[in-house]
Amino acid sequence: MKLEDTNRRLLYFTLLQPSDQLPSYRIGDGVLYTCGSSSEEVILQLIRLKCMPCLLDALEACLVNKTQLRSLEFTLNRVLMKVFRTTSMDVIAECRYWFGLLEMETLIAKRKQRFMAKYVQSDNVLCQLFAHVESV
Repeated sequence: MKLEDTNRRLLYFTLLQPSDQLPSYRIGDGVLYTCGSSSEEVILQLIRLKCMPCLLDALEACLVNKTQLRSLEFTLNRVLMKVFRTTSMDVIAECRYWFGLLEMETLIAKRKQRFMAKYVQSDNVLCQLFAHVESV
C-alpha cells in the first residue's frame, strides 16, 4: 500500500484555524515561564515532550498542504526564537540542526508511516477491510 494512495482516500479536514495554534503557544509559554533559567537542552526536551504532541495531534490521519506546513513551522520557529532569544532564522536553523529538531514535513511523514503500519496490522474488521481494498 502506497502512502500517496492512502492520502487520496482520506477525508480532507480543515486544519490549523488560528485558535488551533493557541494551545501550543500556551504550553510553550508555560514551559518557558516555569523553566526560565534552565538550560536550552532541558527546555527543548520539554518542548519535544509537551508542545510537539499538541501541535502534531492527529495530523497523521489528515492531508496537510504547504500553507499548513508553513504555519506549523512558523509556530515552532516562534517558540525557538523565545528559547534562544533571537529573531534570526539562520540561528534558529542552526539550533534546530544541532538539537535534532526535524522539519514538520519530516515529523508528519514519520507519524503517518507509524499510523499506517498500525492501521494495516489492526484487528479491527473495518480497518482490515479498507487495508485489503487499498492493497488491491
